[in-house]
Amino acid sequence: MASFPLASRPAILLYLAYEPLYHGTLTKAQTSELLKNDGDFLVQASSDQTTVVISVRKDTVHGFLIHTVETLVGVLFKISRKTFHCFEALINHFTSEVFEIKETGVIIRFTNPIFRRLSFSRIGTPTTMELEPRHCKTTSLPVAPKAVQSDLVPLRKELFSESVIPQLEELCKLRHKNVIELLDFQRYLNFNTMAVILNYPHHKATMQSYFESNETSRSFMYKILNQAAEGMQFLADKGLVGTIVTPYDSYIDELDNLKIGYAWKDPWPTFHQETFLSANHWRFLAPECVLLNMFGPPTLMYNFGILAWCIMTKCSLTPFAYHETFSSFFQVIDHEELMFPGKRRNKLIEDVLPQLTASIQSYQKSVDACDTIPENIMNMIISMVKLQPYERPSWALVVKETSVSSTIDNIVSSVKTLFPFV
Repeated sequence: MASFPLASRPAILLYLAYEPLYHGTLTKAQTSELLKNDGDFLVQASSDQTTVVISVRKDTVHGFLIHTVETLVGVLFKISRKTFHCFEALINHFTSEVFEIKETGVIIRFTNPIFRRLSFSRIGTPTTMELEPRHCKTTSLPVAPKAVQSDLVPLRKELFSESVIPQLEELCKLRHKNVIELLDFQRYLNFNTMAVILNYPHHKATMQSYFESNETSRSFMYKILNQAAEGMQFLADKGLVGTIVTPYDSYIDELDNLKIGYAWKDPWPTFHQETFLSANHWRFLAPECVLLNMFGPPTLMYNFGILAWCIMTKCSLTPFAYHETFSSFFQVIDHEELMFPGKRRNKLIEDVLPQLTASIQSYQKSVDACDTIPENIMNMIISMVKLQPYERPSWALVVKETSVSSTIDNIVSSVKTLFPFV
């Protein structure tokens, strides 16, 4: 059980909690394990809260001490005689320069940033805490004691807008059986760094971890697929198109039902930055979100297509595993002209993303016949990940297809149980 010691939390920690390059406290062994190749680098905590260390590998691991200063206008970073007014400027300095260690003459280049890969949460730093009986600060209604997951979300100046708090107030009112409820939220201000703390019911198993640690039946996969369709249709109907649904942010509750996490409406100003720097969330993001900043029900449909593929493959494969980074993946798409209403079709883009099709075919060849993806579900997934948003199916059609498939599978399973000789 943990909680946020807000009164003693320095502004620098709030600021750096947002940065995927910052790993917090690491041991020497952990640092060495993360920095495997020359040029790999990361930022970590030091024993002094007023400093951080940027570590880089060149034959061995070297560390550069960065001094931090909290001011009324934000956090400053200092090294030698240079001062940087933001973390991005500090990192740009290291990646654009060549450094020499005078004692040894070793030349160091910072070429490959190592991001936090084990923290899949895209919007904040999670912790779990036990809430005593209390009243909700937003609605004044009594709240029973329960374990909650709290996400600390640092908000830089450019992130905070007048719409953030009204959006959170609306999210507190949302209720759907397959969407995690936002119980409450609080604001916190330290110097010029603002944060919000989002409180959700605590669920132990993410969808990813559940599939990894449990044997699942075809019937269970159909049930989760249908629940995901209904939950994401609800998000689309409510205009919560800034949501990215992944197996890492969705949960399986104690009754083996799906709970979708982190519903959100409007993408914030640095939406692309932190999505791309996360380990896997960009794999679930529709191309038009990246290239044209377009968000709507069709983008959630694309998202559901990738999620459906994960469900039907038991989360055993990473979507678009051929691409380790978002840049290599979207570079392929960016070289083609996507067709939107009023635009000409590029003859090179005819049907679906070939990488996903290849992944499905590869999966089909590597599993037992009973685990292969049924043809109707394969075709549904392929229709949902079409590059052109207007070519994707309607939510009503997809929910109906998943519901019918789930019902038929349950009937077949019941018949086989009653009449095993059939």
